Amino acid sequence: MEPSEGGSRRHADRVNMKHYLRSAHLPEIKIYETNLEGKVGTVVQANITRGLKALVTIPVNDFYDLVFEFIRSLPDETDLSVLELTTPIDNYTTCSISQVLQITAVDQADVRRWLQDIPFWTIHAIHRRLGYANWRFNQPSQPARWMVPYFEWGTRCVIAGALTRTTYLIVAHFPPWILKEKNIKEFLLSIGPLSEHGTTQYRNLWDQLYDISSMAHTRYFILTTYETWIFGEFMEDGFTANVAIMDSAADRSENAPTILESILYWTQRAKDSRDTDYFTGTGSSFAKDMPLQRSAVMNSHLPAVKMATHAGSCSTFLPSLSLRKAAKMSLLTQAAVSVISSM
Repeated sequence: MEPSEGGSRRHADRVNMKHYLRSAHLPEIKIYETNLEGKVGTVVQANITRGLKALVTIPVNDFYDLVFEFIRSLPDETDLSVLELTTPIDNYTTCSISQVLQITAVDQADVRRWLQDIPFWTIHAIHRRLGYANWRFNQPSQPARWMVPYFEWGTRCVIAGALTRTTYLIVAHFPPWILKEKNIKEFLLSIGPLSEHGTTQYRNLWDQLYDISSMAHTRYFILTTYETWIFGEFMEDGFTANVAIMDSAADRSENAPTILESILYWTQRAKDSRDTDYFTGTGSSFAKDMPLQRSAVMNSHLPAVKMATHAGSCSTFLPSLSLRKAAKMSLLTQAAVSVISSM
């Protein structure tokens, strides 16, 4: 995955990584509605055999605190070459692909390309600087036609002479004219038995996210429209989801982390959960051991998500979230968490 080329570049400048993460913002997206097509129902396969029954939404300030704590743990003196970055920042010339304050989208492919070329390429460049030489966002080689479009974040390593591919996180995406702001609330409320809802399209979208995560052997996902970002994880039963929600307005707020900071945190959390907590049986999550107000059981013919280990690993120098810190984070959110299904 390479950023689009074009335009001139000046000699390399360097910027402090923490300053960049705090100051770089995604360009706004401009939509030409006369050219837009598609709806959620056309890309979500009906599945009436199961449905999410418990959804936990994390108070936004608690999510912000977790992101900020992670960012503070990053190396203070690490610099980045701005010519490797594609998310714009004031007073620097980054890759010319994003030297605009506004981008134009006329179809779904545009949104996918902007996601790939701006935030995901930038995160990849930061990961490389921190030791993630082989980690990146990839498009699945042969996705099923009925699936929600998505990226996989993970690594490809040569272990014992064989190429080993591990996915830690999936990123499903829709254009903002397909999954609109009002639809997102409907989506977050579309849990429980099929008979409780007049439409199945959003309930089935949960099934899609679970199916994709299961195939990738991960519990962690992001759902985004570029304007709205939902950071989520399925609990170990596979049928309860914990989510935190951000929008483009928060990306520019002094009191909130940027989208880049949040993505960087979520990739590290997904990696730490898979590499340590899950296999030791501690089950890292936002709200581990938190009593839910609704049953977390789904009627399903599918097994719960299973993880697979590999006899090797790729080196990384990002700070890991220790089990003790994970427990502290869990306690932080237990008291403040709310169950959106009770709305």
